[in-house]
Amino acid sequence: MRRPYRAIALLSAVGCFSGLSLAGEAPKPADEGPKPVKSTGLVNIVGAYCKEKGLRIDVKGRETPGHVMILLVGGASYAPADKTIEAANTALKALDVWTGSQGVFFGPEGDMGFHYVMVLFQGSAQFGAFVDWLREKKVLPAPGGHEDLIKKLDNFNGPRSIITTAEKAARAPANFAIHSITGSAIAAFFRERGKASLPNWVVCGLSADLQRLVTKKVLWSSISYEMSSPDMRGSWSMDVASMIRRRDKDFRPARLVMNFSLISLPGKHYKLMWSLNTMMVRSAGNKKGRDNKYLMLLEEIAKGTSSEDAVKKVYGIKDPQLTQQWFGWAQSQR
Repeated sequence: MRRPYRAIALLSAVGCFSGLSLAGEAPKPADEGPKPVKSTGLVNIVGAYCKEKGLRIDVKGRETPGHVMILLVGGASYAPADKTIEAANTALKALDVWTGSQGVFFGPEGDMGFHYVMVLFQGSAQFGAFVDWLREKKVLPAPGGHEDLIKKLDNFNGPRSIITTAEKAARAPANFAIHSITGSAIAAFFRERGKASLPNWVVCGLSADLQRLVTKKVLWSSISYEMSSPDMRGSWSMDVASMIRRRDKDFRPARLVMNFSLISLPGKHYKLMWSLNTMMVRSAGNKKGRDNKYLMLLEEIAKGTSSEDAVKKVYGIKDPQLTQQWFGWAQSQR
């Protein structure tokens, strides 16, 4: 019997989009073209676990038009399933428009393997038992350091896959859906092109802008946890403009923002990432086709090009001119 759970590979422990690749395909060199990444491996893993433990799986979204399904494990209940699926599909459609309507985040119609799958356990105990099972199968390593970070965060995620608890997702269903699907879609895009690591400024920036547009507020700064700090809320575009006008000591030039680590990152720095990425999206003008600059930017970074060099190649600008352009754009936002 084939054991698909052996395909899981640890990508990162914590971050804007942290977790595991459950897609089952190894990265492929970018010059060989995209290699499709499916969620089939994840579905098989969860299926094997539930069969062994005698747990029921309830599926939401299989018959719903779109690209997102929810698997409720072991009798988990999740009232906002429809709202979550709707918000996730809205985010995917927006990402498609922003990258030239090329369908790069979608698979062939009718192939359920290209759906994005959200696996929701009822609570931390169920989720923790699943993590223990993965470690028993030699899939996950033993927790490092003094605590089990995966269990503490109640989630791990990867290309086309999100695994967490229904309890956590229900705190802000639409924001959770938008952030997790955005990260999952970008993770699949990059892995299909051979690169596993994701640029934080891109993933967090896309998520924040979509949350702002769809729900009018940004409630999820990281796939691992919701926002709790008051300085992370409010009109972040206006806040960045204010930082520039006041010459705030926490302001950073674009070249540094594109390389931010999320470890202990101040709330103001999240807003800088959001603002810079939004400018790059808007500068692309939602142009359709392969000449869409934002799509070209993602593809260039996915090849392994640094963000700074990719922006210079695609948009024809770099620091200090890039930061100056960003200054002007940010201060014009309302």
